[in-house]
Amino acid sequence: FSRILKMEKSILKLKKVAELREIAKAYGIDGCDKMKKAEIIAAIMGNSEDTDEKILYLTFDAGYENGNTEKILDVLKKHDVSAAFFVVGTYIESNPELVKRMCKDGHIVGNHTWHHPDMSQMSTLESFQKELTDVEKIYKETTGKDMVRFYRPPQGKYSKENLKMAQDLGYKTFFWSLAYVDWYDTDQ
Repeated sequence: FSRILKMEKSILKLKKVAELREIAKAYGIDGCDKMKKAEIIAAIMGNSEDTDEKILYLTFDAGYENGNTEKILDVLKKHDVSAAFFVVGTYIESNPELVKRMCKDGHIVGNHTWHHPDMSQMSTLESFQKELTDVEKIYKETTGKDMVRFYRPPQGKYSKENLKMAQDLGYKTFFWSLAYVDWYDTDQ
């Protein structure tokens, strides 16, 4: 993480709210004048098109707490950087204060399923939907807010049917360009 912070500020530092509002307006996003920074970023991420502008989206998957999340939040706050955290339901259940802080600090909190299963093996809409809606429910109970409909499949495993199911449920699916394979906790 410290290597990321050493990148040029022009790459690491996300735009200020006023600049984000201008970008949102260019995409035709209504109501951006009243949105918070994280809401504007979420709207832009969901509506972005190919562009020559280079934008870095910093995302984290929170499947379990290993003592680093609070430190990461502190560094993000210190450098005025917004990020997206994709959380599993059991993480919200066991770390409600960290999830509340993510929201309070203006970060996007997305859905990473309840149990972190191999979603490509889920063949029914009912089982797929349960993994997502259970997270939505505990997020709402914890924060009092509706969860943004951003979804990241655990381990990046998916099927074409899963992508369609997520879309039918109103979710936008997000992957990553660089993943630290931390789910193999015995191979670190």
